[in-house]
Amino acid sequence: MTAQTSTGKKSFMLSYFLYKLRKNKYYLILYFILSMMVIPLLTIYGTVCIGIMNSYADCSTMHEVENSGKVFQSLMESEPVFIVITGIAFIAAAILTIAVINSVFSYNVKKCDSDMYLSLPVSANQRFFADLGVTASICVVPMAVCGAVSLLFSSLFSVGADKAIT
Repeated sequence: MTAQTSTGKKSFMLSYFLYKLRKNKYYLILYFILSMMVIPLLTIYGTVCIGIMNSYADCSTMHEVENSGKVFQSLMESEPVFIVITGIAFIAAAILTIAVINSVFSYNVKKCDSDMYLSLPVSANQRFFADLGVTASICVVPMAVCGAVSLLFSSLFSVGADKAIT
């Protein structure tokens, strides 16, 4: 018997990438949840702040200035809440990123996983870049999607600073 050349697919990098993405799908879901809670909230807060600043800049009488000053003061009192929420979200995102990296590259520290992954028909470069792509997909795609949704939200309501502010 002689060995025959294989006519099948030569690179299993895409299959490996999709396998690792499926294996870490819960991290992707967590990132989407975190992104959907924080990014639109910050966009709404920014929209409210710009609206208040625009109304403050458009004041013509002293009565309007006093009313806008009260609203502006209440906005300044609620600012620490949004700062704390943003800080907690960034810390959670950093911890989740470390967990994702640990999960994706776990074959480097577990002997049983190392034996399985290193026996796959994927070169070391392909394995590394597939793992790097999975990590980037899990950490960046949810933030980009939620950022696009927030951008769409703010553009639908045509939020922008007046010339009086800038």
